[in-house]
Amino acid sequence: MRKLGLILVLAVAGCAPRPAAMIQGDPTATAALLALPEAQFFAQMALAEQVGAACTSIAFNQSFSYALVAHRFGAGRRGLRAASNHRATELERDVAMRSLQARYDVTFDQGDLCAIGSGEIARKSALSAVLIPA
Repeated sequence: MRKLGLILVLAVAGCAPRPAAMIQGDPTATAALLALPEAQFFAQMALAEQVGAACTSIAFNQSFSYALVAHRFGAGRRGLRAASNHRATELERDVAMRSLQARYDVTFDQGDLCAIGSGEIARKSALSAVLIPA
């Protein structure tokens, strides 16, 4: 009976979800991203995804971005509410995009955004938290 109880406890403990390692890239960039207000957080994630898609030498870390969203907002209504605030996110995305375009003298419709990705990784900015140099 004791063995059965021990096996049951071990089985239940083995099924418990284990937290994913949060720091995959630069801890400074990750902390900067997590510290942003909700709209800026999602705007930076969207811009990082766009940079990763437009640059062959930099990739967007999709699984880490999911882990960051889950860590910051958790499951349930709070995460859904934060993700659904499209107007604020679009405004923050536009402001951040204009800032990056001015800083790197590159427009987002040019196609090659490697200068932005490389520069932001070097700066350890919030945007670089989910970018991986290839």
